[in-house]
Amino acid sequence: MSLSYEKLCKRPLIFLRLTVLKLEEFEVIYEKLKPSWEAEIENKRKAVGRPSCLKTLEDKFLAFLMYYRT
Repeated sequence: MSLSYEKLCKRPLIFLRLTVLKLEEFEVIYEKLKPSWEAEIENKRKAVGRPSCLKTLEDKFLAFLMYYRT
């Protein structure tokens, strides 16, 4: 089973248990993170190595929160 933001946002209770954030809190943090991510990381990235299976920034941030939680 793969977890993605798109799937988990439909189940707020499971999202809360996995990340310790409500969906509204996640959205607020995500909106603050997005401009700096695009400016610093995405624009300077080179296409070398293995492609990431985490395509969107929401999925990357979700994976970070789940890792930090465990």
